[in-house]
Amino acid sequence: MNVVIEKTLMLIKEQTGVELYVDPDYGDLKQHAGKEYFNAELTERISESHDYEKLKAYCHKYPGGFSVAPNGYKRIAVYTS
Repeated sequence: MNVVIEKTLMLIKEQTGVELYVDPDYGDLKQHAGKEYFNAELTERISESHDYEKLKAYCHKYPGGFSVAPNGYKRIAVYTS
Protein backbone atom coordinates (compact mmCIF):
# COMPACT_ATOMS: atom_id res chain seq x y z
CA MET A 1 0.00 0.00 0.00
CA ASN A 2 1.15 3.51 -0.80
CA VAL A 3 2.78 5.46 2.07
CA VAL A 4 0.50 8.48 1.49
CA ILE A 5 -2.58 6.26 1.77
CA GLU A 6 -1.28 4.60 4.96
CA LYS A 7 -0.53 7.96 6.62
CA THR A 8 -3.93 9.36 5.63
CA LEU A 9 -5.75 6.31 6.99
CA MET A 10 -3.81 6.58 10.29
CA LEU A 11 -4.61 10.30 10.55
CA ILE A 12 -8.31 9.62 9.94
CA LYS A 13 -8.35 6.87 12.59
CA GLU A 14 -6.50 9.02 15.15
CA GLN A 15 -8.50 12.20 14.61
CA THR A 16 -12.02 10.86 13.99
CA GLY A 17 -12.07 7.29 15.27
CA VAL A 18 -13.27 6.13 11.86
CA GLU A 19 -11.46 3.10 10.51
CA LEU A 20 -11.53 3.04 6.73
CA TYR A 21 -10.42 0.29 4.40
CA VAL A 22 -9.02 0.88 0.94
CA ASP A 23 -11.37 -0.33 -1.77
CA PRO A 24 -9.60 -3.45 -3.14
CA ASP A 25 -10.79 -2.78 -6.69
CA TYR A 26 -9.84 0.92 -6.75
CA GLY A 27 -7.09 1.18 -4.13
CA ASP A 28 -4.32 3.06 -5.90
CA LEU A 29 -3.79 6.80 -5.78
CA LYS A 30 -5.56 8.54 -8.61
CA GLN A 31 -5.87 12.15 -9.75
CA HIS A 32 -8.92 14.27 -10.40
CA ALA A 33 -8.89 18.02 -11.03
CA GLY A 34 -5.27 18.23 -9.91
CA LYS A 35 -5.89 16.49 -6.57
CA GLU A 36 -4.72 13.04 -5.50
CA TYR A 37 -7.26 10.67 -4.00
CA PHE A 38 -7.94 7.05 -3.20
CA ASN A 39 -11.17 5.13 -2.73
CA ALA A 40 -12.24 3.69 0.59
CA GLU A 41 -15.25 1.62 1.55
CA LEU A 42 -17.77 2.35 4.26
CA THR A 43 -19.75 -0.38 6.01
CA GLU A 44 -23.04 1.47 5.41
CA ARG A 45 -24.53 3.34 2.49
CA ILE A 46 -23.22 6.89 2.33
CA SER A 47 -26.69 8.34 2.87
CA GLU A 48 -27.03 6.41 6.17
CA SER A 49 -23.44 6.46 7.38
CA HIS A 50 -22.56 8.14 10.67
CA ASP A 51 -18.88 7.64 9.84
CA TYR A 52 -19.26 9.67 6.65
CA GLU A 53 -20.90 12.47 8.63
CA LYS A 54 -18.00 12.42 11.11
CA LEU A 55 -15.49 12.66 8.27
CA LYS A 56 -17.34 15.54 6.59
CA ALA A 57 -17.57 17.43 9.90
CA TYR A 58 -13.85 16.98 10.54
CA CYS A 59 -12.96 18.17 7.03
CA HIS A 60 -15.18 21.21 7.42
CA LYS A 61 -13.66 22.10 10.81
CA TYR A 62 -10.04 21.45 9.76
CA PRO A 63 -9.69 22.16 6.03
CA GLY A 64 -6.43 21.40 4.27
CA GLY A 65 -5.57 17.98 5.71
CA PHE A 66 -7.79 15.66 3.72
CA SER A 67 -11.27 15.83 2.27
CA VAL A 68 -13.93 13.30 1.35
CA ALA A 69 -16.59 13.01 -1.33
CA PRO A 70 -19.12 10.33 -2.26
CA ASN A 71 -17.86 8.04 -5.00
CA GLY A 72 -20.35 5.20 -5.08
CA TYR A 73 -22.98 3.40 -3.04
CA LYS A 74 -20.67 2.65 -0.11
CA ARG A 75 -17.46 4.11 -1.54
CA ILE A 76 -15.89 7.49 -0.79
CA ALA A 77 -13.02 9.32 -2.39
CA VAL A 78 -10.45 10.50 0.15
CA TYR A 79 -8.49 13.44 -1.22
CA THR A 80 -5.02 13.63 0.25
CA SER A 81 -4.12 17.17 -0.83
